[in-house]
Amino acid sequence: WAHLPRIQHKPDAESGSQRQSNKGKDKHVDREV
Repeated sequence: WAHLPRIQHKPDAESGSQRQSNKGKDKHVDREV
């Protein structure tokens, strides 16, 4: 049980990181265009 919450927390953090990365990439594209 202690492992379940940890595994669920990991993907959540990764999702947030990916979302921020996408936002940063979008900004970069806007700047280049």
